[in-house]
Amino acid sequence: IASPTFNVIVVTMAFSLLPFYLAATKMLLTLAIVLVAVPLICRTLPKRQLQVADASVDSCIINPVQAGANRAENLGHGILGFLRDFLQDFWYIARMTVPLMILAGFLGATVATFVPFEHLTDVQVNIATLLIVALVGIFAPVPMAFDIVLAAVLLNGGLPVGLVMVLLMTLGSFSIYSFMIVSQTISSKAAMLVAAAIVATGVAGGIGTELYSNWKAEQVLKTLGRAFDGFSLVSPAHAEEAVTFKSDGKNSGLVMTSAGFAGRSPAAEKLFTRMEAWHRGIDRPNKFSMKSMFTPFNFTPGSVAAADIDNDGDDDVIVSSIDNVEGIFIFMNDGTGNFAKRPFDVPGLAGKVIFNTAPADIDNDGWIDLYVATYLEGNFWLRNNNGEFDAGSLKPITNQPNALVSLVAGFGDLDRDGYLDLALGNHQGTRMGRLPTERDENRIVFNDLGRLSGDRFFTVPAEYGDTLSILFSDFNMDGLLDYAEANDFNQPDNFFFGDGKGGLKKITRQDGIVPVTTHTTMSIKTADLDNNGKMEMLLSQIAGTADNMTNRLLTRPWAESCSDIERPDDRTACQANIDIRSWYRLGVFSLDLNSVGNCAAMPEEEMRECKAMIMRDIAVKQNRPKLCERIRDQFIRQKTHCRTMFESKKEPKGLIYENDIPQIRGRNVLLTPGEDGKFVDIAKAAGFDIGGWSWDVKAIASANSELQDVIIFNGFWGLQEVSPSKIYLRNKGSLKFANQTRESGFEDYAIVGSAAAADFDNDGDIDMVAASENGPLIAYWNNNQDSNAIKVELRDQAGNRFGIGSKIRIFYGENESRMQVRELQLSGGFGSYDAPYIHFGLAHHAAVSRIEVDWSTGQKDTLSGPFPANRTYRIERAAQATN
Repeated sequence: IASPTFNVIVVTMAFSLLPFYLAATKMLLTLAIVLVAVPLICRTLPKRQLQVADASVDSCIINPVQAGANRAENLGHGILGFLRDFLQDFWYIARMTVPLMILAGFLGATVATFVPFEHLTDVQVNIATLLIVALVGIFAPVPMAFDIVLAAVLLNGGLPVGLVMVLLMTLGSFSIYSFMIVSQTISSKAAMLVAAAIVATGVAGGIGTELYSNWKAEQVLKTLGRAFDGFSLVSPAHAEEAVTFKSDGKNSGLVMTSAGFAGRSPAAEKLFTRMEAWHRGIDRPNKFSMKSMFTPFNFTPGSVAAADIDNDGDDDVIVSSIDNVEGIFIFMNDGTGNFAKRPFDVPGLAGKVIFNTAPADIDNDGWIDLYVATYLEGNFWLRNNNGEFDAGSLKPITNQPNALVSLVAGFGDLDRDGYLDLALGNHQGTRMGRLPTERDENRIVFNDLGRLSGDRFFTVPAEYGDTLSILFSDFNMDGLLDYAEANDFNQPDNFFFGDGKGGLKKITRQDGIVPVTTHTTMSIKTADLDNNGKMEMLLSQIAGTADNMTNRLLTRPWAESCSDIERPDDRTACQANIDIRSWYRLGVFSLDLNSVGNCAAMPEEEMRECKAMIMRDIAVKQNRPKLCERIRDQFIRQKTHCRTMFESKKEPKGLIYENDIPQIRGRNVLLTPGEDGKFVDIAKAAGFDIGGWSWDVKAIASANSELQDVIIFNGFWGLQEVSPSKIYLRNKGSLKFANQTRESGFEDYAIVGSAAAADFDNDGDIDMVAASENGPLIAYWNNNQDSNAIKVELRDQAGNRFGIGSKIRIFYGENESRMQVRELQLSGGFGSYDAPYIHFGLAHHAAVSRIEVDWSTGQKDTLSGPFPANRTYRIERAAQATN
């Protein structure tokens, strides 16, 4: 009993991983068992059961051998005797322990399979539940210190503190193994009494800690109600140069124009130069603060998009922000890759919390409109009127009636009517392990001839979850647009084949087409990575973090997160948020009054937000939904999030969703299509499997080579002691990648979840702008000097104007021996929207001989060249075009 509790390592772990009062209670109750319960038990046992060996018998004397009374035992006899005794003792231990180990493994697997852990937070603490947990704990044989680790995990996962305390006492103190040893060496009565004493002590400890936890919560609530200048959370809610080409004759309505690239950007030591984006005129304040410390706010730096808003030939930048003072930032490009902020004044969006802003020509007038997703206040689209956003044109898009936020969105012409349809990826914002509700149902909204109202839609027919990425892409290259959605945690990812008429057919586990997906999927992308004309599929997730960092990742200490931020104000804001993380960890609240004191030290606005956060945490931690109503309405984020934690959850249909595709943890997935049309996961062999806390993924010809490299944007809030750099994977061919993060200039430890790729300075290579979660926006400027490229734009009068969903193939080299294919996508990343054109790297090749276009509406066209490299080509199809 004492050894597994008072071992110095176990004691250190207990006070490091658990709240002080839990660790201290475990130590004190163990002392009580050893110093009080055991002596009392001994008084009830017959004296003979307590006798030790006779002291007059010295078992260490070597007995004379039978062959001669005066001859001492020789070395051979000693060795044989040792082996005999060793094997007897080993057999004793094996027959006693191995069956128990097998039993423990079986029982552990049974519990892990059948116990609904997602409901742990709903378990009520009473004598019955305490006793059941105590009996399970007293039976289960576990390794030393496992009780501490398991208790810490369950506590942070939401198990009531009383039940955690019972497990702390019973798991680490006794087991069926100990019971059998005591039974054989002393008596079964002694074993039963010791077990009963530990069960009783564990139950008593559970009752005591639960009562203490409730009392502590009430003290915090009282303090919240009376402190800080009379502000109270418990009062009632208040009211409140161009050359023209013709096609090869198949389509007289097809016209191409071209223009040369600008001069190369200055040479640099590495391929990319990482800089804070304000050096280029792209800037916003760092507003990440206390009110954004919970899901989904705590991992959303804002969406980033690249698009030519004013049709002047260069790409502008649109950034969203969850700061409800200024939620949308527009930065206009002067043509050289330098930007100026444009005022954005749309009264209908003022004061709203903006999660996502996507550029899409919704009405097919040739001007990029905006789709906007807000928290709690719905989704909208805003028309672009000749380069200016028309505030009076703001229109709502109907979503699920109770949806909190459409965290992600994707655009594609699913029904081939020539207009972009919208997929809404909804997210309820609850934490790990919580089952989804109907709020999470995703929806396809059809575009009615330029009217995106939401009136015509269908609900995606799949198990829904908290969606982090949506993709429209032709997975199987049959010419029809397909659809996928990536869900966080336990809910499965969903893949569908499209029928070209707006319908979807789900790809099931039994089809064997998609063998596996990631468990915490954050981004789904498709790209032809080996130039064989077929699409690979890249799925990113939490892949190589705290406990399995590899030498393939560059890392630095988390404490240095703000050290390389240039401007003092930005650095100060960053550090303030890091400091909050030192005592407030992702909503894990230990009901410590010191946390209220930490709130008091904040500026007034932050202090009030902090108090609302604590109230929310108490409600969740103590399973007290009524406390949610004591949060004032002005703190709508906290109040809504609190309420959703107690909503009726969608029950699983079975222990395994038997038709859904299996998920894996801990690494990324790279699927390549086989000859039979079925995908194969090659992530490990390709070198794509490890990516840190992976968010958005880009596949681009970054050095204007003929193959697309892969860039992984990653990072998260301080859940580990080290933070990984972004990752640059150089495509070596044959679906093999080499990590060249440092050599490429992509070493960067900022928390980056979303990024937009475009040729911002028109020099023929791809640059990127990214949103940092706790710092300034970041630019990654491409310094390519030698390799050639072309860009291809589409303007379609017969389909959606920018050709989203179309595929472009180029042929070049001797006898057209080389080919590349790319698909125009406006979806797939996490809050990331790249410029709507295709960039092809050509390496040393000086021209393209032929360009083929598979239009989004199903027709095909071919244009014969040659088309010289280092130019942008725009292909325009007339409205009456037919093939």
